Amino acid sequence: MTASTVVQKYLMGEYPASRDELVDRARRQGADQAIVSLVRNLQNEHFTSAADVERALGEEH
Repeated sequence: MTASTVVQKYLMGEYPASRDELVDRARRQGADQAIVSLVRNLQNEHFTSAADVERALGEEH
């Protein structure tokens, strides 16, 4: 599994969403601290789709 796949597992839900909403979503879905930190540190503040999150994760790694 790639990091993006693991993160996306915890971010399933409705978009658009802010980074803070995604952090909360990840926590509610049971993500560990490493995943929550990864989401919290994404550069974008707003995501219109899961594909936006994928792109942001790719830019981070």
